[in-house]
Amino acid sequence: MVTVEFIATYGYLALIIGLIFEGEVVLVLAGFLAHQGYLSLPLVISISFIVSSLLYQLIFFLGRFKGKSFLKKYKSLKPEMKKADILLAKHDKFFILGFRFMYGLRMVSSFIIGLSNIKIMEFTILNIIGAFIWSVTIGVLGYMFGATINTILDKIGYIEKSINIGLIILAVIIIIIWSLRSEIKKVFNNHIRKP
Repeated sequence: MVTVEFIATYGYLALIIGLIFEGEVVLVLAGFLAHQGYLSLPLVISISFIVSSLLYQLIFFLGRFKGKSFLKKYKSLKPEMKKADILLAKHDKFFILGFRFMYGLRMVSSFIIGLSNIKIMEFTILNIIGAFIWSVTIGVLGYMFGATINTILDKIGYIEKSINIGLIILAVIIIIIWSLRSEIKKVFNNHIRKP
């Protein structure tokens, strides 16, 4: 099967590339595939942790050292940046730990944090902790999703077998009744005629 071979051969490379562009969707899928036996969950989580840490550290440095000139070129980012900036001002440490869980604000968030006055070492430590929490949480959720799907499919298989057995029994009963209909009619008619 081509799909299985592709995943087995390119699974971890696909994970790395996917994490750069579409984080949790790819990580959930990788966790699911780990449950199916195509990938290793500890390796999926480790790769996700490393890629996430490095990616957002790089974006932080981009914001820190090139942020103002970058903003002049890409003014369309301002609405997302304003949301992230408000959250950063209110909850700086929690925001750094959790921005990976905020769809649509991830890339912009680490960029804005780079523009802020947060120290590089403080961001780096919180970034590593946040990457660990995110990688483990989303990877395990994907793995658990795989377990849930298997359970559902097993139950569907059981229900399907029960329905098939029920239909076979019903079909046999209908065939027997159809075969014996003239006899049943006679018995029924005799029973009704008796006073």
